[in-house]
Amino acid sequence: MNLWWCSSACLLLSSCAIQTPQTDRAAVEDFIAVHGMEQVDLISTRGNLPGDIARPLNEYHMRYKARGRNFLIVFAHRCPVWSRGVTTDVRSGNILRAQSDTIRGCRIGKIYRMTREQAVELRTLGKAPPT
Repeated sequence: MNLWWCSSACLLLSSCAIQTPQTDRAAVEDFIAVHGMEQVDLISTRGNLPGDIARPLNEYHMRYKARGRNFLIVFAHRCPVWSRGVTTDVRSGNILRAQSDTIRGCRIGKIYRMTREQAVELRTLGKAPPT
């Protein structure tokens, strides 16, 4: 019985430890509107993620950097990207297209181009300044 309680406690603590803070969905949508971000149809990538950087913001948005350019990906539906097992991306060669391709099984709804400054601001969105 004690073993069961210890196992349960360890599982609970480990699941809390691996969760990362998420940026509020509404804050990201406001960010897109305020900055009047340019929507694009595709991203030219380096293949299947080597050299590309993908960072989820929440279950609807992801920062993506490919070939030195910054993008904001909006998934078509709620997508717990990193909690899934590895799922093959669907893409057209070295291109990610909105509305047809996927990242880890999550269909890309929209893609926005970001400036470097916007990418930095988005990365810190919702984080409290140091005290």
